[in-house]
Amino acid sequence: MTSISTVYDPIHRRLVDDDSSDEEKRIWCIVSYSSELHNFNQFIHMFHFFIPFLMNITSSLIIIILSMKASRKIHKDLSIYQILREEIEQHRHLLVSPFILVILSFPRMIISFVGGCMQSNRSPWIYLIGYLTSFVPPMLTFVVFVLPSNLYKEEFRKTMTYYRQAIRKRMCNTQR
Repeated sequence: MTSISTVYDPIHRRLVDDDSSDEEKRIWCIVSYSSELHNFNQFIHMFHFFIPFLMNITSSLIIIILSMKASRKIHKDLSIYQILREEIEQHRHLLVSPFILVILSFPRMIISFVGGCMQSNRSPWIYLIGYLTSFVPPMLTFVVFVLPSNLYKEEFRKTMTYYRQAIRKRMCNTQR
């Protein structure tokens, strides 16, 4: 879905050779959008920013509500607010993670709206840092979602143990 929603972008980019200076040969990547496409581009950036956040929050709330209903059947002596508080405490990581991802994605959102041209290759590091910042949230998915959750950590440990044993077994079979 993400690829399909941004397929227009490479179509509207073009490379231009800049031969104006003998000492610096540059190739510029120029984006030319119509005003409607520019508005659509901004909408797509906002869509890709907010929809995953809303989906994460919604799924977290659904998990908490379903857990609360199941706990309510077991603990009939507790009030619904006590059960809700316990479920929120138990699943706090599910509520915190989407907000952390939004905070980490915010620099990418700013860069997508405040795009500019690099005037000199003396300061390309500013644009490079901005570009690399957009990769931080996907790289931190493990840290944000798996490490705070006891259930996910345990599943990760089981999976890693299984793969280690499978690799060792395969290596022992190939050495024979």
